[in-house]
Amino acid sequence: MADSIIGQFGVGFYSSFVVSNHVEVYSRKSGQPRGVKWVSDGSGTFEVSDADNLDFERGTRIVMKLTPESREFS
Repeated sequence: MADSIIGQFGVGFYSSFVVSNHVEVYSRKSGQPRGVKWVSDGSGTFEVSDADNLDFERGTRIVMKLTPESREFS
């Protein structure tokens, strides 16, 4: 599945790739047994899959793999 990252998430989310080279987004709706995982390296493509065994009941978690030169911002 490929699409424009800017078109999907907006400029604010796309800016996460200024400081990271890999982003994972986990999201689960309240009351649902599984969530969704979205992954991209910022190259313009992404993958979406089911996410089982999340350690939260509802909400969203964003995991960014910071580039070495950006770690000072964490």
